[in-house]
Order: sequence, then C-alpha cells, then structure tokens
Amino acid sequence: MKIFFCTFTLFLIFSSVFAQPPEDLIGPGKGSMMNNQIIGQFINWDRKATPSIVLRVHGAGILQTFADISASGEFKIPLPEIPPNKNYGSLICGDASKGLIVVVSDFSLLTKLTGFNSPGRWDRGFSVIGMAVFADEYFSKNIGKPGGKRANWFYSKTERIVEAGECNNSNSFKLEAGWNSFTVVSGPSGGPHNYNPGLDEDLGWYWSAFPEDIAANRKTRLLTESTSSENSEKAISEIAKVEKEWLLGKWIGVQIDTKFKMDVKASGDLWLESVEGGRKKTMEGKWSIIDKEFSLNLKEGTLHFYIEQTSENSFRLFGKDASTEIVFTRKD
Repeated sequence: MKIFFCTFTLFLIFSSVFAQPPEDLIGPGKGSMMNNQIIGQFINWDRKATPSIVLRVHGAGILQTFADISASGEFKIPLPEIPPNKNYGSLICGDASKGLIVVVSDFSLLTKLTGFNSPGRWDRGFSVIGMAVFADEYFSKNIGKPGGKRANWFYSKTERIVEAGECNNSNSFKLEAGWNSFTVVSGPSGGPHNYNPGLDEDLGWYWSAFPEDIAANRKTRLLTESTSSENSEKAISEIAKVEKEWLLGKWIGVQIDTKFKMDVKASGDLWLESVEGGRKKTMEGKWSIIDKEFSLNLKEGTLHFYIEQTSENSFRLFGKDASTEIVFTRKD
C-alpha cells in the first residue's frame, strides 16, 4: 500500500506561505542549475534595499540558504547539505518505507527596511519584502491553476522510484541520490500534479515585491515590528483591540493554493488544519488574546502575533513570530 507522508510545522503556515504583493510578477529572467547551485537573474531589477534572497528548506531556521542579489539582479543559491538522521521539518513526501524526500520551491526576497513585517529571527534580522518563483509565464499569472509549470527540487538519500501518489504526483518518476531538479505541471486545485525530470526551457525567474518606499503603501507600514521601538509602538497603536467574543467560531483562510481551517472555542481550546498540495495537517492546542496580541500554545510550540480585525468577518495575524501575514474569514 502506498503511503503519502508529509510533515508540517506551524512556521510553514505563517512563514513559508507568502501573501502575494500587490504587483504583477516580473519576468522572465534566466535561470539554471549547476553543481547543486540554483542560478538566476531577475530582470528589471532596480532594487537598492532588497539585497538578499532566501531558499526555505525546512521551516523556521533549521535549513535555509541565503544568497546575495547583485545590482543587476544576479544570484547563486547553493542547495544545502541534508544532515543524516534529522527531522526534516516542514515539507517532506514519499513512502516512509522507501525513504522520505525533501521538497523545496519557496524563495523570499529580504530587506533591512522597516515597516514590512517582523524581522524574522530565522531570516538573520531581515524582513520579507517579496517573493520569487522559477516558473513559466502561465504560472506567474495564474498561480495554483491547472497547466502552470514551476521548478521543484527534491532531495533523496538513495536512488529510487517515486510511485504515483507518493508526493501528490500523478506519474511515477526516478530520483538520483542527492538533489534532483523537476518541472511540476499543476493539476487541479490541490493536485495531483505531473512531475517531469529536469527544468523545462520555458521556465524563468519571476519576482514581485512591495515598493521599497514604504511611505507609498500604508498597508505595509502597519506590518511592522521594526528596529525602531518608537515607530513600532506608533504603528501598533493604530490597530483597534479585537474582542475575545468576536473571535469565537470557525474561520477559513486561503493563501495561493494553501487552505486553512480554524475553530476558536470559548473554552480556550483551538483546532487548526492546513491543506497544501493535497497534504493535510491538523493541530490542537490553546489560544489566548490580550489587547492586540493573539497567542497559540500548540504541541509545536507557543507563538505570538499581533491581531487586527480587517472587516466585520475577517482578521489578520502578523508580526511577533510571523514573517508574513495570513488573513482569516469567518466560515458561514
């Protein structure tokens, strides 16, 4: 019997899934893979305060690879060594009896500017200002819809065949020991998807980011826990207190092709489910809200966020232990 296995951490929910900035993805720029290095160049790159890119491998700070972005938008990201006998963390697939597989495809653009999100302790004190994908044009304009193509990188300890269904895949494919590059063709929402060995020629680098002039975007100015405590306190003071009674009930959230369900109970108990690419994870724990802070005490650990009510039936969590925001809407 085939077993589909996937492990998440809560940081995947609030960190790895980036809310797409309010600009179209810009591209394509050239890209390739050589000697376990992901190589690329962003076109129309005029950024002066976005010097770094990070490849997220295992959630918050366990295995992430940073690279500098040159003034002309060029970068080289080395795929990391995978330590033996470690919990791989945020995103794994494969039949456990045949050997688990590490999957990576998420890239964030980083800035030292204030006013975007909390400088993540796992992001070397930087804040997330944008995202990047190695994909085709259709995917860049239709994220999550069938037919789009993007690059994924898979790590396996041994050479083996991945049977259909092990990694939300509709076809079987072969992996060499070490890192492998694949072109993933999106299937229906939630998959399964088709995995083709190698990187298709029509893939390129696309990027999107908030303006570096944060004064032009009040929304990003409120996403702050900056290095200036005075500015941080002023921005948070603009947020109205969320009442505990209003927060009770069932909520849903959607970010790109990841879906969330959350049940906030008057007893202080909380139930949370995430579904991404056909992989589901449920968590239970306790919640509390004090003034403008929302806390989750789960088996994975305790996390703290600022909370803002955005409408009569929606709210967002940001700052503190979140490197990006997530918006929840009340379930009918």
